Amino acid sequence: MWCGRGRPPFTPVESNDEGLARNVASLPDGAARSPDVLAYPEADVPQVVPGEAPAKLQRGFAKSVCERYGALVDLVPQEITDVEALKLLAHPMRQRIERQLRDGPANSAALARALGESTGLTSYHLRQMAKHGFIEEVPELSKGRERWWRQVPADRRIPPYSRQTPEMRVAVEEMNRLDFAEELEQFTRFQLERDDLGEWADALAWSRSAMRLTVDELKEFLEEYVKLLYRYKRPDEETPPGARVVLARMLAFPAPTSADDGE
Repeated sequence: MWCGRGRPPFTPVESNDEGLARNVASLPDGAARSPDVLAYPEADVPQVVPGEAPAKLQRGFAKSVCERYGALVDLVPQEITDVEALKLLAHPMRQRIERQLRDGPANSAALARALGESTGLTSYHLRQMAKHGFIEEVPELSKGRERWWRQVPADRRIPPYSRQTPEMRVAVEEMNRLDFAEELEQFTRFQLERDDLGEWADALAWSRSAMRLTVDELKEFLEEYVKLLYRYKRPDEETPPGARVVLARMLAFPAPTSADDGE
């Protein structure tokens, strides 16, 4: 299983409610369904103060799981089989730190201010994240006891459900629960702020569909989606004026056996 979380900067897009179609007559046996795709501007949330690190070290787009969440297309996939690493990813505070570090390097003091927590607490969680290779120290910024941290780009993937131990499944389910709760909160904030967004108020891309796919076809579909995301991921200097972070989410899973096959 690959979990992708893309946050590429986009210019405004129009809403679209068209689903993906497939020729039912040519469907192979053993096919299942189906993707939902949602993209909208990220709500304004407190971030680490821009400019606290030199601009050349700022990483303005996500490179995080499954990488927890994004992955550079030329990186070799790394499967996370360590239960402790999965538990780390499912920890709410570490998820908040991870979201902050998507915007560039930061130290424990800057993270503590952004998150409303103590420096001691953020320092502890940063050390744990570094222990498992999710972040690394930025030596050119660190001075004395002040340590700066950045994400480690990787294509991190969670093992398929069939190869997860019971303990791994508990950690993955908790991570998914927290992720979906965050997504719902972000989308709700976007809706509440919509009247003040100008042209971005119309920037909601929405597509829902049901397809009949084999397991292998669904894997191929996901890889094509990831390639599309990375067509639009670009360095800050190549981002056009007026662009802002857009949250893109794709979810596809087999319909429950009780669902209507003709949906």
